[in-house]
Amino acid sequence: MRTRQLMIILMASAFLSVPALATARHSNYGYNSWPDEYARTAVKQAQKSYRHGCGFHGTRWTSNYNDHRRWAARHSVREGEREIHRRNDMLNNCHGHYGGNDQYGNSYGRYNQYAQSGHDTRAVFANYYATTAVKQARRNIRRGCGYYGERWTTDYNRHYRYAYKTRRYRAESELDVRERLLNECR
Repeated sequence: MRTRQLMIILMASAFLSVPALATARHSNYGYNSWPDEYARTAVKQAQKSYRHGCGFHGTRWTSNYNDHRRWAARHSVREGEREIHRRNDMLNNCHGHYGGNDQYGNSYGRYNQYAQSGHDTRAVFANYYATTAVKQARRNIRRGCGYYGERWTTDYNRHYRYAYKTRRYRAESELDVRERLLNECR
């Protein structure tokens, strides 16, 4: 009888500890709030990267909230905090795609000058997108990856028109897809 009671107690404690372990990795934030907190931070960092004109690509720099939330739900808080710190380090070392610090010591560089002086920020982004897309298309050719179609054209104007007409998050996603495919081609 005593052995049976001990077995039941051990099985019950093992069963009850599984949910405790599952929630332990999110304990400081509450189970549901950690993925949300991580996603909010990651999107802010991606937006800052865009504003500064850093030119970072890949899933780490997407502005899609749900992608970041799903990632955080599958990883520990510690891994998420490391990822946040990596992005912060990269942002701190970014001098900007649009020329780094301008003459006024503004860390947003020329991009911010354009925005403050009334320039069309959509056009500034379209220029950035087209320039980056053409570079990616040329890497495709140089590496012999064999990708083809509109996504891989070296025509700057086609990429510019696409980025100017579409929503920014879609264009950013397109840059991310191209970058991922190029990394797979290595």
